[in-house]
This record gives sequence, structure tokens and C-alpha cells, in this order.
Amino acid sequence: MTYQIRSLHEDELCKWLHFLADDVFKGIPLSCFTREWDSDPSRDISSIFVAVDAKERIVSGGRVFIREIYLNGETVKAGGIGSFGTRKRYRGKGISTALLTRCIAFMQERDMPVSYLLCGDHNEKYYNRFGYQSCQFLKKISKIGVGISYKQAYTIRNIDFTRDAEAVSAMHKSFCGNYNGSAIRSEDYWKRWIASCPFKKYFIAEDDQGRPIAYINAHLDGTRLCVYDFAYMQEYYDIFDSLVSKVSAEIASTAIDVKYQVPIYSYMPVEEHTEDCLIMYKLIKPFYSQSKLIGDTDELVATLRGSGNQSRLLLWEVDDI
Repeated sequence: MTYQIRSLHEDELCKWLHFLADDVFKGIPLSCFTREWDSDPSRDISSIFVAVDAKERIVSGGRVFIREIYLNGETVKAGGIGSFGTRKRYRGKGISTALLTRCIAFMQERDMPVSYLLCGDHNEKYYNRFGYQSCQFLKKISKIGVGISYKQAYTIRNIDFTRDAEAVSAMHKSFCGNYNGSAIRSEDYWKRWIASCPFKKYFIAEDDQGRPIAYINAHLDGTRLCVYDFAYMQEYYDIFDSLVSKVSAEIASTAIDVKYQVPIYSYMPVEEHTEDCLIMYKLIKPFYSQSKLIGDTDELVATLRGSGNQSRLLLWEVDDI
């Protein structure tokens, strides 16, 4: 079969979105892919690559999500690999390999030092062939309500993404900027990407003078409360346990335990650790971080994870590509 690898044309966007919903990710509504495109402040049509046949039909495609991430307190350009798929009858012909190779070249051209992706375990060996390596990303599970000892008064309410964008942006930078891997969020990113997130349970906490001090996004999965986003002002570093208890009472009175990121400070005893999905990284170009050269993917992964027993990798589902 003859096919051509190229960037998507402007007038093909609708065709591309239908390709994702109808031919690759069946069961996921078209509206999800439309939202993903429309709400992305960094969207760029030239970062979508497709394989087309002789009749200009899309048979395979993938996208580089243009991002910046925190690494050692610094800003690093990164390309997230996502929306990758091939029509069933064209699989196994090397098309996705050619597409991923083109995406990597695009990141080199755009001077993006880091590439990352999420995948299932069954794809790990495939991405290893391109130089991607997994970086262990564990979460903690604790019983809700155990060890709470919080005496500062505060209230919670639903976030207003227009009104609260500046405050939540500051909190996100204050907390996530101390760790590695989180996507950097501008106020525009908050108002568009985060505000349109399908996980809607966003709450903001305010002290007794009405000042924002923390925020949280939590979603009920059976009897488990899953924390998909969280940050706080520095002096409220120990608010998490109390906030989870308040949110649980507000939206999920049936919740028994909570799943949350390892770096989050908590008094609650850890019942177990779990890894939801595989996070993989690839060094696209060597770069300096804190005056140290990151020269290969091994060094990149080691830097992301950090030294010591507790990983410094911090990622959020609401940024999921």
C-alpha cells in the first residue's frame, strides 16, 4: 500500500477528529476530541501528523501536544505524544513507526528537549525501540478520616475558573513547581483546558478572610475517592487530609479510601501503593538543568524521579494527553 506521511491540512481538522472518534478510539464521543483541540491554548495544526492513502484518506495519525513542564524548579519545553492510532486493516505495516519517527523529528525541529507519553504495559517494548523509558509513577491509598488533626478554619466552594484563575495558577506553581513533570499552567490554560476538563469536581478552599489557600479535584470511583489535581499555598502544607474529608462529605459520602500522589503530605497511614499507568520519557536533545548536562534518557529519567526513597515525579490526570 502506498501512503504519504505529512502534517494535517487546516481544512482536514474535522476529518481528523472524526477519524479519532469513528475509526481509532471507538466508544469515545467526538465531543471529547473536539474539546481537546478547542481548549488547548498551545494547539498547532502542524503538530498533527497523518498517513494518507492515494485518495487522501487518513489511515493513521498522531499528535505532539506542545507543553512546558517543571524540572528542578525550571521550565523545560516538552512534547507529549497522544491521539495516536491506525485503522485496523492498516495495522502491522510500519505506518505508526513512520509517524512516531516524524513526531520525534518535529520535536527536534521545535527544540523540545523532552518527550513523554502514557501507555499500557503491552506497548512498553514498542516504545523502548524508539528510546522511550518508563519512569515509575506510584500513588498512595489511605483510609479517609484517619489521622486528621487540623484546627485552622476554612470553607470550600466550587471553583470559578474565570474568577479564580490567578489564585489557582499561583498555588499550582507554588506546589507543583517544587516537583518534576507537571505541565506548567498559564491562566489561559486554566480558563480553557482545565475548565473544560470532564472531571468537574473542582473545589477551592478559603480561609476565614476569604483568601484562597488550596484547591482539589476529586472523583468518586466506587468507594474510592481519586484525587486528580491538588495544590496549596505553602503555609497550608498539611491541609490535604482535612480537605479530603470535607470533599468526601460534600460529593461522596460513600467513599472509604482515597488514592493520591506520593509527594502529597499526609498523616493518613498508607494502606498500599499502586501504579495506574506507565509513564515513559525520551530525551530529544541534551540540555542543562541546574548547570548539569542531561545527556541521555537514563539521566533524564533519573532527574525526573529524583534521588532518595520518595519520587519527585508529580503528574495530574487533568493534564492527561
